[in-house]
Amino acid sequence: MTETKQQVDLVYLGGPGSDFGFKLAGIETATCVDGEDVLTRVKKIVESGNTSIVFIDEGLIEDVQEELDAVTDNPICSVVLLPNPTNPKRLAAKQMDRLMIQAVGSDIFNK
Repeated sequence: MTETKQQVDLVYLGGPGSDFGFKLAGIETATCVDGEDVLTRVKKIVESGNTSIVFIDEGLIEDVQEELDAVTDNPICSVVLLPNPTNPKRLAAKQMDRLMIQAVGSDIFNK
């Protein structure tokens, strides 16, 4: 029996100059200037079906969080918010809380 390996395509969406480490790791990157730009790019990524995981700088999506959640409610493509050290919004932490509640059924860290 031969085992088939599924290719996992990764993309990072972030502000200007924030993608250097991702490029070094061989991850495809795209520079976004605001939440609307991120939302447009994520819609294209989800529609293409070629990308498995999208990393997004949380500092860009505060104003489009609900729209992004609606677009990325897709089991084929996972969106991971990354904390922004220069402009923390705690959106990445809130996303992890939501995922924990969804997986476990309750917030086991904040009880």
